[in-house]
Amino acid sequence: PPKHVLLNPLAWLLWLIDFLVWLLSIYFPIKWMMGFVKCPAAVSRQEGRDQVWRSADAKQELCTTPFRECKTVHDLIQRAVAVYGDKDALGTRAYLGEATKPGEKFPLKKF
Repeated sequence: PPKHVLLNPLAWLLWLIDFLVWLLSIYFPIKWMMGFVKCPAAVSRQEGRDQVWRSADAKQELCTTPFRECKTVHDLIQRAVAVYGDKDALGTRAYLGEATKPGEKFPLKKF
């Protein structure tokens, strides 16, 4: 750009305002979306000479499974069936027939 454009303080001010609006339009939506991410609290513990940081849910020992009673994948599946077995998992819809529109090459399936 020409020198008179670079030296114009109004151009710099407008550029700065534009940059701040752009920055805020990026920052606040990201901050809002990060509010949906739940981070567990961390606790500090001294083990020997080292300081260890762990999840607040695992103060005494590290978690090896999502549920204490489940030691294998088979146990997890059995637990899921016991807890959610009466709920609908997959299903089908009733077939209602076909609908043909004038000018269409293939009929539409109705469910």
